[in-house]
Amino acid sequence: MWAQIRELAIAVTDHPYWASLPREEVVSARMTLKKKARPADEPTEAEGVDAVRRPDPLLPLPPSLDQLQVIRRWLELTLTRVDERITALRAEEDEKARRLPLPAAPDWWVEYGNGARRMPELAHTGVCETTSRGKPSTAQAVRELLLSGRGVMACPQCRPDSELGLLDT
Repeated sequence: MWAQIRELAIAVTDHPYWASLPREEVVSARMTLKKKARPADEPTEAEGVDAVRRPDPLLPLPPSLDQLQVIRRWLELTLTRVDERITALRAEEDEKARRLPLPAAPDWWVEYGNGARRMPELAHTGVCETTSRGKPSTAQAVRELLLSGRGVMACPQCRPDSELGLLDT
């Protein structure tokens, strides 16, 4: 794209019109062209003498054909970039839609200790956020671990033993 912009800039600056001017006047002529305003709006015969044509509120366009062609080329390049970005974003959205949704969070967790033994240490409810190392479990498996007497404790924050009704027995 930058190569196209460079070619367009070269085409504008090397236009034969600039060669026809004396070298001393080229810069001032370019500045005059740059600053040149639109011609005054004149009413058409159909509008009558009292009517005045209102300027285009979106974009005042220059009167020069060369300037209009440069603007047109720039808009084409910009539109191409916008179309490419739209295509990329649609592809990303399609990819997200194709992905499977994340599985639901488990209702129960069993946290395992460090080291070679990696024995169960704590039981958690599924909403407990105090652990990141553990495995999902079932209510029955957590109940059996808590009642087994193998040293598995209930998390003091989420209290799975009260959730399972073990404190009532």
